[in-house]
Amino acid sequence: MSNVKISELPVASGVDVNDFLLGNVDGVTSRIFLDSANGVAVLDAQGKIASDRLPAIALSEIFVVSDLAERDALEAQEGDVAKVISDEVTFIFDGSTWVELVTNYAVDSVNGQTGVVTLDTDDVAEGESKYFTEERAAASSVPFAIALG
Repeated sequence: MSNVKISELPVASGVDVNDFLLGNVDGVTSRIFLDSANGVAVLDAQGKIASDRLPAIALSEIFVVSDLAERDALEAQEGDVAKVISDEVTFIFDGSTWVELVTNYAVDSVNGQTGVVTLDTDDVAEGESKYFTEERAAASSVPFAIALG
């Protein structure tokens, strides 16, 4: 038995999805299905693969716009990105709405806290500048008066 290269096999016109080629590679004869999963794509008359045989491809566009109104007027597709100059914020379109992309700002921590930080007076040492309290005001040697009008 001699080996036959697939490229040497005759090609019939009007190839169907169920058509296949027989090939002998390294002494093993195999069926190779045409225009189906795990097979060989069939080219059209222009030498191209039919678009319905190709996977979806996401091509993102990047827009730089002056404000949110201009962003909202875009004909965006899923994956498109818009940099809004007025707010210095960047968004990505998820297919139905714009989602803000969070960027890394220069501040990494506040008073030793990281992440979303909320400070109150318990978190900040007074140092030399004391907070106002009624007790401190009452104990002060400086009298204060209420002006009546």
